[in-house]
Amino acid sequence: MNIKIKNSWNDVTFGEFVQLQQIIQSNIDESYMMSNIVSVLTGRTLQEIENLPLSYYKTLTSQLDFLNEKPQRNERKDTYAINGTEYVLKADITEITTGQYLDFTNYTKENPIDQTRILSCFLIPKGKEYSDGYNIEKVFMDMNDLPLQDSLSIFFYLRLQSVALYQILIDYSKREMKGLKTSQIPKQKELLKQMEILSRSMESFLTF
Repeated sequence: MNIKIKNSWNDVTFGEFVQLQQIIQSNIDESYMMSNIVSVLTGRTLQEIENLPLSYYKTLTSQLDFLNEKPQRNERKDTYAINGTEYVLKADITEITTGQYLDFTNYTKENPIDQTRILSCFLIPKGKEYSDGYNIEKVFMDMNDLPLQDSLSIFFYLRLQSVALYQILIDYSKREMKGLKTSQIPKQKELLKQMEILSRSMESFLTF
């Protein structure tokens, strides 16, 4: 019997991490939770795991101490190779297209949020324009196979940009308010309030 289990965050994909999150946040018994975790990290079905000899099962679970550690993010790259496709990171908020922005905002409104769709807004197949000339369903599937620590670097980059952009917009709006008529100020304040709510919701998601 030779079942390999991932025993480091370096080996875990983004899709596997999402599955682990769902398992850990569920209300199932701890023993069943562990068997589900082993299933994800070995790529075997739950039935296969539950049919293992207990001694072998314990050998597998003994390799999961890394789950108690915080995963680290890799250095951000310009391109990522996933399942034979090269993806270009286009996540500079000052340069993203209207289509990217609209899809991103719509995806963040979904409940629950599908983080693979968020990633698909910013990782574009090389040589293609956003949402043009490629199979978006394949992109969704590929995002699941992006190494977790690469995905964390991308989300961290987005978070830093969103906070910086929000502050720039706030400072600009405050300067603009000084020249407004009294009747216009309440509308401008309401706009600032909505911007703050959007920024907080974005930051909350990007620090998942």
